[in-house]
Amino acid sequence: MTTHPRPDLNLSEHLLSAISTNDLSTLRTHLETQDRALLTSCARSGTPETATYLLSRLPPSPLSSPPIEDSSHHTPEELTYLTTPLPSPSPTYYPFLFLLKESARAGNVPLFRALASQHPKFLSTHNRNVESVLVCAMEGGAGIWGVVLEHDHRFMDHEFHSHGGCVLEVLVRLGGGGMEGGGVGIEDARRKKKATMMALLEFLLEQGADTEREGEPILPTLRALKADHDVVELVERYSNNNRKSRALRQVTST
Repeated sequence: MTTHPRPDLNLSEHLLSAISTNDLSTLRTHLETQDRALLTSCARSGTPETATYLLSRLPPSPLSSPPIEDSSHHTPEELTYLTTPLPSPSPTYYPFLFLLKESARAGNVPLFRALASQHPKFLSTHNRNVESVLVCAMEGGAGIWGVVLEHDHRFMDHEFHSHGGCVLEVLVRLGGGGMEGGGVGIEDARRKKKATMMALLEFLLEQGADTEREGEPILPTLRALKADHDVVELVERYSNNNRKSRALRQVTST
């Protein structure tokens, strides 16, 4: 005999009450809350198998824009991603993109890799949606960015339309603030955020991120942003090494 886990009585009562009173607005709200909670939990600690099961229970993304040319080669999720800006995708109506972004934010590398492999167009198309994914990936750290670069190494030097600046600049901006106040919890979170940013910054520099930006070097920008001394020092060290390498190549080629 199959046994079923006991449901959350509070949630069940709300849902059953909404059904019995034909309160569709409340029913919709509680179901969407449930979708968000399940997919957020999966993004943080779930496996690819769990994600596949959860996604199978939700409808494919609706097409809210006209199909693009040769759309027969794209899934509904890919068509939506390619044609519709979705900075904050609903977990109910755009579950795949929601899970992709949240797994990136949470640093769940196995899940993010599996999702990205399932729809490789999501990490090979340079549009506003991928910029949103890249920002989430900055929170996830070097492991997530390793997956991003496996799909398209050019993202390392991507220039953001939505945030302004290159990847290194946006990373330093996001890693340098956003948590005001004091307290042990806040300080711990700030240190963790800074450590993630520094590890990712060094990873991108090791991968060869362009610090010169075709005559517009990033160092003056970082100083203008009042970036921490260790951030500027790290970028400066790699910038100097890159300049020496270029000079050596020019000498050996002549």
